[in-house]
Amino acid sequence: MEHIDLNELLNSAIYFGASLVLIFLGRVVYKLFHPKLNTRSELLEKDNFAFSISYVGYFIGLLLAIGSALLGGENDLLEDNLLAILVYGLGAIFLLNLSQIINEFIVFNKFKVKKEILEDQNAGTGIIEAASYIATGLIIMGASKRPEENPMTEILMMKKSSMEEILMMKESLMEESLMEKIFMMKESLIEEILIMKESLMEESLIILAFWGIAQIALILSSFLYNLITPYNIHAEIEKDNVAVSLGYAGSFVAISIVLSHAISLSHDLSPEAVLTVAVLFIIALIALPITRLITDKLILAGYDLKTELVEQTRPNIGCGLIEAMAYISTALLITWCF
Repeated sequence: MEHIDLNELLNSAIYFGASLVLIFLGRVVYKLFHPKLNTRSELLEKDNFAFSISYVGYFIGLLLAIGSALLGGENDLLEDNLLAILVYGLGAIFLLNLSQIINEFIVFNKFKVKKEILEDQNAGTGIIEAASYIATGLIIMGASKRPEENPMTEILMMKKSSMEEILMMKESLMEESLMEKIFMMKESLIEEILIMKESLMEESLIILAFWGIAQIALILSSFLYNLITPYNIHAEIEKDNVAVSLGYAGSFVAISIVLSHAISLSHDLSPEAVLTVAVLFIIALIALPITRLITDKLILAGYDLKTELVEQTRPNIGCGLIEAMAYISTALLITWCF
C-alpha cells in the first residue's frame, strides 16, 4: 500500500469543496437566467418529468463545464489552483447558460422549448434540452481546459519569489540600499504582473474563440441531421415522440464529443489548431449519415428505422436509444483514432 500524503489529501478535499461551491453557484446562475421558473413546483408539485430530464441535463453539463477548471495546470500552489478553479469555473457556468439561449433561438427555433417542457410536459423536448446542456458542457470542457502552465501560476510564483528575495536582502543590505532595492523590485513586479494579466486576457479570448467556433459547428451539425432524416424532426418532437428525440439528442452529444476533443488539442488560434478542429468536424459530419445507415441496415437488419420511429402507433423508444448509442459510439471511436 502506497504512503498517503495527508497534505495532498487535504488539498484534494479543498478542491472538492470548491467544486461543490461552483455547482451551487451554477444553480444560482440558472435561477438568474430563468427568473420566472419555480423549480420546486415543477419537480415536487407538478411531478414534471420533462423538466426533471432537462434539469438533470443542466447539472451534467454544469459538471462537465466546471470540470475544465480541475483538469490540467495543477501545481504546488494551493492558492493558484483555487483561483484557477474560480476563474475558469465561473466563466464556464456563464458560457453554459449563454449557449442554451443561443441553441433555443437558433437550433430549436421551430417550437417553444419552455412551453413544451413546462406546459405540455413533453419528455422528448426535455431530452433534447438535456442533450443540449450536456453537449455545451463538453464543448466548454474542451475549450477551457487549463493549459499546463497558466498566467495565474506565474503571477503568484513571481510574488512569492519577490517576497523571498526581499527577506534575504533585509538580512544582508544596509537600510538605505534595502529601500531602494525594494522600490525597484516593486516596480519590476508590477510590470511583470501587468504582462501576465495581458497573457491571461489572451488565454480567455482563445477560450471564447474556440467556444464560438464549436458553437457554430454544433448548429451546423444540427441542420445536417435535419437533412439526413426522412421525417420532420421538430414536428415529431412536438408530438411527444421520445424515440425521435433520443436519436436527435444522441447526434447532438456525439458531435460535441468530437468538437471537445478537437479543441482540447491546442491552446492557441494558430492555423494548424483551427485546421485540426475543421478536419475532425468534417469527419464527424461525414460519419453522421454513415452511422445512421449502418444502424438502419445492419444493426436493425430486417426492420426499417423510419417505420420504427415515426410510423407506428407507439414509436419504438428502444430503436431511438440504439440510434443515439450508435452516434455516440462513432464519436468516441473518432476521438480515439484521430
